[in-house]
Amino acid sequence: MTSQRVFLSTYTDIELKLSNIRGFTFGRILLFFPSVTIYGQAEETVIGQHGLEEDAYTFTGFPIKKLKGWLKQAGVREL
Repeated sequence: MTSQRVFLSTYTDIELKLSNIRGFTFGRILLFFPSVTIYGQAEETVIGQHGLEEDAYTFTGFPIKKLKGWLKQAGVREL
């Protein structure tokens, strides 16, 4: 994460400009697993260019609370 972009490398690599991120939500899957869903338009992923539609990317597992803190620190609003 930089002051301009979020790059997440999981099963697929996702690169989002901060200006293209509408916001994020923090929740739980099956009441046990914390998750963060980021709403925005990716410029590029491993599978190529994305369209103009907004996408939702849900993440679990790795330090989700840290990801939530990084997004807040970067000025991304929680929906």
